[in-house]
Amino acid sequence: MQENEKKKTLEDLKRQRDELDKLIAELTQSSPSKTNIPYAPAFLSKYPSHNTSIDLQTVDPKELLQIRIFVNKKCNQVSTDFEHTINLANEIIPYKNNPVFREIFIRKVLDQGRVQISSHLESYKPFSFLLYNLQSPDMMDIYIKLLILKEGNEAELKGMYAIYFGYINLKEDLDSCWLWCSSVLNVKPNRSTGYVFELFLNICGDLLLEKIPAQFSKIIKYIDKYFLKEIENPPVMQRISTILLRFKQ
Repeated sequence: MQENEKKKTLEDLKRQRDELDKLIAELTQSSPSKTNIPYAPAFLSKYPSHNTSIDLQTVDPKELLQIRIFVNKKCNQVSTDFEHTINLANEIIPYKNNPVFREIFIRKVLDQGRVQISSHLESYKPFSFLLYNLQSPDMMDIYIKLLILKEGNEAELKGMYAIYFGYINLKEDLDSCWLWCSSVLNVKPNRSTGYVFELFLNICGDLLLEKIPAQFSKIIKYIDKYFLKEIENPPVMQRISTILLRFKQ
């Protein structure tokens, strides 16, 4: 019996060590220099490359693992029940100023976007709602800085961007909507731009139409006249054209 317990203890310690090494590698990994879709300089200057400023030498490894376990548990509990999501936000709020928590939490949310939401796009809503209820500008700055550098296929990018677009839509953050939109329209798109822009229109288009109809009308005309031709992806072009028909007055 003692031999079996000793073996189990050693296995647990090895598993914790492996998990800790993986977590440290994630937090210290250098960010790529190229964004997943092209952005104008104004956007990139506001959201420069993000590398964690945490001095991991000063953080207790047990604390790192405890926070990782807590974050994983809470993110895996997110559901379409918004009352439940509010309760989760209330549980997380006391930790939101902890820099270690912020780094681990944002990376986990991004990963949920890449894996979970990419398969079920509508599931972005509770994650956007969770971030909105946390009311932490620092967290969103980290999210955006990491988001624009994340590589992924069409579905993965849409899953990660959907959380951000859902957040600025809930917040009715017209400045962020305008900055993102103009920063994408003022540069030559790559293959992924059309997919992400289509998603932006679906999530934030009604907000722009309601709040700034005159400016949004000019954006629609610009997209029709110039932007669609540059996408060079007929199915995406057609879908964006169909979305724009909803907004034309």
